[in-house]
Amino acid sequence: MKRVIGIILLILGLFFVYQGYEEKQSFGAKAERTIGNLVNIDEKKNSDANIKLIGGGISAVAGIILIVAGVGKRKIV
Repeated sequence: MKRVIGIILLILGLFFVYQGYEEKQSFGAKAERTIGNLVNIDEKKNSDANIKLIGGGISAVAGIILIVAGVGKRKIV
């Protein structure tokens, strides 16, 4: 059961990391970084992308830990 939950966490974590990366590379995020101080931009794409990157990374690491923990519990009869 730990392996199944770990695989699900790993897949979802990598999905959110990818979404955060794509959002970070979008035109709006680049414009916010370059001219953010000059123009008042209502969208906070960079902070949303950072949240997705960090949250997805934590979820992926937790999934890897659960997968490794589930592999070591086999009984030899």
